[in-house]
Amino acid sequence: MSDHFNWDVETWTTLDSYFKQNKILIQHQLDSYNNMVDYVIPQIIEKNNPITIADKYNPEKKEFERVVTISFAQTYLSKPLIHENTDVIKPLYPNEARLRGLTYAAPMFVDVEYTIKDPSNPTPEKKIISKIPFLKLPVMLHSKYCHLSDRSEQSLAEMGECQFDQGGYFVVNGGEKVIVSQERVAENQVFVWTPPKTTTSKYTHEAEIKTSIDQRFFPVKVNKVKLTKEPSMRARKQASGQGMVYGRTFHVVIPYIKEGIPLFIMFRALGVMTEQEMIEMILPDYESIGSNYTNFLIPSIYEARNQTISKDRNETVLNQNDALAYLAERLNIKFGEAFKKEDPESQLKYVKEILSRELFPHIGQMIPHIGQTFRKKAFFLGYMTRKLIDCYFGVRPFDDRDHYGNKRVDMAGPLLTVLFHTNFIKLISDLRRTILGSLNDPQKIPLLIRKTIQSCNIDAKIKYGLSTGNWNTQKSSLSTSKKGIAQVLNRLSFAGALSHTRRIQSPLERAGSKIVSPRRLHGTHYGMCCPNETPEGQQIGIVKNLSMQTHITIQTSDYPIRIILNKLGVVDLIDTRAIDVKNCTKIFVNGDWFGVIDDAQTEQLYHRLKILKRHGIVVPYISIAWWIQWREIRIQTDGGRYSRPLYIVEDGQTPDGHYVSRLLIEENYNTDSTFKNAFLQGQIKWPQFLQGLGMTKTATIDNGGVVEYLDTNEIETSMIAMTYADLRHNSDTQQCFVKYTHCEIHPMMMMGIVASMIPFSDHNQSPRNCYQCLWKEEQVIMADGTMKRIADVRVNDIVLTINPNTLEYETSKVINQYVKSTTKPMVKLTTVSGRTLVCTNDHPILTEQGWQPAGQLTTMDRVCTYQGPRPQFGSEYQLIQQQCPDFKGTLSIMGQSMFVPVLKIEPHDNVEIADITTESCNHSFITGNMICVHNSAMAKQSIGYYATNYNSRMDTMSHVLVYGHRPLVSTRTSRYVIMDKLPHGATAMLLYACYTG
Repeated sequence: MSDHFNWDVETWTTLDSYFKQNKILIQHQLDSYNNMVDYVIPQIIEKNNPITIADKYNPEKKEFERVVTISFAQTYLSKPLIHENTDVIKPLYPNEARLRGLTYAAPMFVDVEYTIKDPSNPTPEKKIISKIPFLKLPVMLHSKYCHLSDRSEQSLAEMGECQFDQGGYFVVNGGEKVIVSQERVAENQVFVWTPPKTTTSKYTHEAEIKTSIDQRFFPVKVNKVKLTKEPSMRARKQASGQGMVYGRTFHVVIPYIKEGIPLFIMFRALGVMTEQEMIEMILPDYESIGSNYTNFLIPSIYEARNQTISKDRNETVLNQNDALAYLAERLNIKFGEAFKKEDPESQLKYVKEILSRELFPHIGQMIPHIGQTFRKKAFFLGYMTRKLIDCYFGVRPFDDRDHYGNKRVDMAGPLLTVLFHTNFIKLISDLRRTILGSLNDPQKIPLLIRKTIQSCNIDAKIKYGLSTGNWNTQKSSLSTSKKGIAQVLNRLSFAGALSHTRRIQSPLERAGSKIVSPRRLHGTHYGMCCPNETPEGQQIGIVKNLSMQTHITIQTSDYPIRIILNKLGVVDLIDTRAIDVKNCTKIFVNGDWFGVIDDAQTEQLYHRLKILKRHGIVVPYISIAWWIQWREIRIQTDGGRYSRPLYIVEDGQTPDGHYVSRLLIEENYNTDSTFKNAFLQGQIKWPQFLQGLGMTKTATIDNGGVVEYLDTNEIETSMIAMTYADLRHNSDTQQCFVKYTHCEIHPMMMMGIVASMIPFSDHNQSPRNCYQCLWKEEQVIMADGTMKRIADVRVNDIVLTINPNTLEYETSKVINQYVKSTTKPMVKLTTVSGRTLVCTNDHPILTEQGWQPAGQLTTMDRVCTYQGPRPQFGSEYQLIQQQCPDFKGTLSIMGQSMFVPVLKIEPHDNVEIADITTESCNHSFITGNMICVHNSAMAKQSIGYYATNYNSRMDTMSHVLVYGHRPLVSTRTSRYVIMDKLPHGATAMLLYACYTG
């Protein structure tokens, strides 16, 4: 036991604590599903209460005579049950659902409260219909509502389940289905970029925000501030002749408005009256910045001054009512004559409702007064415009669409919620229509309520989505990725199944499949998604897998954070003058500009918020990012953010007074014997790493957790050391002292499940971890000299092989064979003698330099061809002598083999491929065109990951038995995913195929 913290050794103890957590590798799926059932579905039901159906309006009393009010009350969800034909109701277990082709689903019941008001009953009493069968909700295995949750390994075995199975998938009609998480653009964030250039476009730059009140449970609204093109020479002359100011102008685009609204008219519609205050909202520091900023706004000011309300009202826009009337004339809604005849106040009220609902709906939801809400929206409009101007002048970079801070991930919970929400709204519509037709017969209404709810097909729609993978919803931001969301769980291996539950898919349209940028590795990719585990071909970079320690956040309420900010001295934006913002830092909460705080107090506020996070007073997964250069603190509690844990680093002093960087866990380890003993004995649970042991009375930034979760936005504002060595060599005695804030727990955690199990993977040739294959129509020479299609070769067939060292020919038994489709590039190899071979571009071909991938061969290479004892095989040498005398000196013959020059390598159409694995140590076979090729490396993995890390086959040189038992050699990371206890590889699959089906 070391007296001091040894990062190389002790960091594995930290990782052990992390991976000891129950089902940690698929915890993001389980938490997402549990949150949906426990909180989201009840919230959706509550937000749609009450449902009012009314008929026969009495104009004298100004009320309806018949009114039915329906409210969904308590919901109940049991664990999965099955109702047998014998009227026996019993628990349904997952294995029984698989064997009998059933859906593993739990019945949900709902209490319904209703009142019926009519002339005979003007003051009705509330009545309740208890436990109406609502739907059967598919249950995720090992979730809170699954029979397998918290079961012992022995109990799981008795139920027919694998003790190592992690869950995170569904059983639908007997088949295992997994929901692949979907990426989407983050909401409530301002993005500035240049739109695609077209000949008809009037705009060159735009600031866009997709806003939503409650993260996808309300429609997403798109608001934009656009910058027009530079006026043409003709327009300049015309404006100059009329004494007008010409130049680029800003327009605001919101739903239900036909055209872009001049920026300063929109400010007036929001209640900002003076142009001075409008400029201050955009440029609070206009007195200190260059004149190019203020001059840039002058054309927009004059544009607003010269606008008239309408063709009929030739009046300029001078106040808020004028601006609202200006918007009313440009509504993109067809109104009847009744609306046109309404008094102006009613029309202006309707426009205000549109602004409240369609313009920045995420702002001011907790403010009851609409005037105060509009003022906050005016501030935010100014913020968007300022960001657009900064990007235009190059002061601020344009936003990166591929930045992970600008993306969110929808897991099983949010995706199922979309289906539930869409079909629940349809149920409400059906309920209204059914009850409205029976208001004259109140006695039927309770029966109709029960019948309509029982016959709703919400569960059928969810089941259909899981069965087909198609998410049939209304138009939304999800509509670009509606297919392939649910997939058949990959059961070829345990690692494959585990990897499938951690898969992420980007919603890239097929029409845009040639777009390169979304496929590339991004700087913010590091530690969030595995850089290696992505398919080849069309889906490369689109389908990704989470890194080992990536955590996807679950949405939590931001209400506690808002209370804390008020207590810590943040001034509400409503109480702030626009001119005062210039000396303040902006505070954003989930995209809502909450308030400001004086620049001198910003650092203190930031540290206090960090103390709350590191002591577990607030949720440890919230994001607190201080963008010093933009004077902004952005706090986010929304769901779907990528985050990961890191060691906390603090600045310390040596005895001689020099500054150094140290791990906070190192300080606790070296100075606190209680922490050290608990750490070495493995008694510190993972939550205690995040919020401390709770033994201190005064919370400071240094005595809380030693590990902190950071999302991509926080990482952008942090300085992270790759290893402890970076900290050890960091001191102010060096030329450059780096102020580190965090350190990696271990760089290996950047990998995904599969890639992390390969030891020393950075020393590997990439093709060594891939399968290489031939066209399934290629012929293979059997031991008796006959030929057979490689697709027709079977296990235990005897084929001809070549010894790559002696170039002598031997026979060997086939121990594996497969045929499959591929997305790999295909090539066609042709020799000077006319022999051909179609294979993947990475398939090894025997050359004079050894095994070479087919795609890397050139006309300078010579490939090995089999001459054999038969006379017709030897005729090739004569053919070359007669027709290609120039190549005679370049040929070489060794034993029964001839090395023949390559004539050409050309691309080939994509075809189905096949390959075989031979038993002998030669690991090769001969094609029908006598070209010597390498066999598949499939069975290599049966001896464990020890074998995958060398240029030569390790089962050849290590004399390790190849059979379906646990591997003899494993890594730490393979133990974290239980692969040290399980057989893996092709041999294991063959042995257990009869059991797994």
